[in-house]
Order: sequence, then C-alpha cells, then structure tokens
Amino acid sequence: MKQARKKERPTRRNSVRKLMSEALTHPGGYVPGDTPLRLITAMAARNWIRPVPDGTGWELTRTGRDAHHKHSNHITT
Repeated sequence: MKQARKKERPTRRNSVRKLMSEALTHPGGYVPGDTPLRLITAMAARNWIRPVPDGTGWELTRTGRDAHHKHSNHITT
C-alpha cells in the first residue's frame, strides 16, 4: 500500500475545526463522548471544553467559543 502524499493526508487541524463548529450547533455546545482522545486532551489543556456533569461528554467553555470565532483553533498534537 502506497503512503499518501502529505497533501492528501487529513490534517488534524481540520478535524478540530470541524468538531468545534459541530459543538457550536448543539445546544449548550455539547461535544460527544466518542470524540478521539487526542482532540479532547488538546482542547481540555487549552480550557476550551469541560466535562458535562453526567459524564457523557464535554461542553464548550466561553474560551472555546471565543477561540473558534477568532479562528485560533489550530491545534497541532
């Protein structure tokens, strides 16, 4: 199997951007619990998300919303 060229590989930044915009469409900024751990870890380290009290997922914080709207959600993990 040939290795994909760098341009053809999906970037991690795009997946974070997609996740943030998807979370903003849910009421309360809900991020599903089945989100990849590397994204959860990176966003939690930046205080962009916090756990939901019932433990089923995550929700965006005000910092996360601001980061998304300022297009500063370029996470490289």
